[in-house]
Amino acid sequence: MAVNNSGYQRNSNVSLVARSIWEHKTISRVDLARELGLYRSTVTNIISFLIEKGIVEEGEAVSSSSHSGRKAITLSLNREFGCVFGFDIQPSHFRAVILSIDGSELWRISTVLKSDNLIGMIDEAMELALKERDRIGIPLLAASFSIPGVIDSNGVVKYSWPFRCSLVDVKSHVEKKYGFPVHVENDANAAAWFDINSSNLEKGDNALTVVADYHDEDSDVGIGVGFATIIDGEVYHGSHSAAGEFVSLSWKAGMNNQSGLDVGMLRNPAEDDNAWKIWMMDTFKSIIPLLSVMDFSKVILHGMPYSDKNRVVDFFENDLRDFLAILERTECELVIDTHQGFVSSLGAALYALQKMFKIPSLDDDSASFANHWEKIVDLSLKQRNNG
Repeated sequence: MAVNNSGYQRNSNVSLVARSIWEHKTISRVDLARELGLYRSTVTNIISFLIEKGIVEEGEAVSSSSHSGRKAITLSLNREFGCVFGFDIQPSHFRAVILSIDGSELWRISTVLKSDNLIGMIDEAMELALKERDRIGIPLLAASFSIPGVIDSNGVVKYSWPFRCSLVDVKSHVEKKYGFPVHVENDANAAAWFDINSSNLEKGDNALTVVADYHDEDSDVGIGVGFATIIDGEVYHGSHSAAGEFVSLSWKAGMNNQSGLDVGMLRNPAEDDNAWKIWMMDTFKSIIPLLSVMDFSKVILHGMPYSDKNRVVDFFENDLRDFLAILERTECELVIDTHQGFVSSLGAALYALQKMFKIPSLDDDSASFANHWEKIVDLSLKQRNNG
């Protein structure tokens, strides 16, 4: 069994300790041992390894929660050890961030990529971010992509309607060309990873993340929306990796868009208030049955169509009170995020960190996880030696 594999067990304990430091930002050895239920000697050995490899650094001496009266040395992740890229790639825009291993934001950009196809945009994104990585001088540990469409667990874009492409193996392409670990997520799922790692959610919350955006005037969509389901702190992907791929009640068989609404009417909902209201009605009336059966704690709205909170609240109060009624009936809170335009790029980067600090389960492959942290250390060290 996996638990009898010493390498697997050691890396599991390292992940347990490293993740706790990541979540707390700063914590002492004593408090780590108490919180994780590990022997102090075990924690001491793991911390020695993490400090030796440059992953963790010691800080100031502070009062410990042990009530012993002694000062305890705080521990935190060393942001110079490594970073991750988070990309949100859409046909009409591009947003990217670089986060250090402790989650601190080092860089962000919002621009338009020149390429007219998905792989070309991905290569542009990597080259742009790698130049910035060279400037800040921190090793890259993983690149993570947020892309609209159905993304399978192997990092293959099974289908993306906005990009008009199918069966694009993003993960293999980037790993082969650039040599870094790669993660690929649907854009709404990436936003859900942001919610999981932010103050939008509390421990134990199950939630529905909604991400909407306007497309450029050349698009035949006008406006698009994606959904992601969060259950027990994880994003639910579904049996075919297509959970959250939305069609409204107005959609009919044979239609390529998300709804049966007139495409011409939806050309410019950002400026046409009536078009925006029609789209809002079609979208949120369609998810009322879902809210009645899923028992969510929160529904979280992200994106430009929801940027004016008062406008959104007025719409629900005056035009779709049934939506507010189902929220009240199910004791579900509505959260409107009016500030985070980088939600999917940040979520993609946080997803990479989630995977890095993952605590394996018995279902995970023990052989592949046995040298998990050794691989991370080697990747960081190799770049430092070459740079």
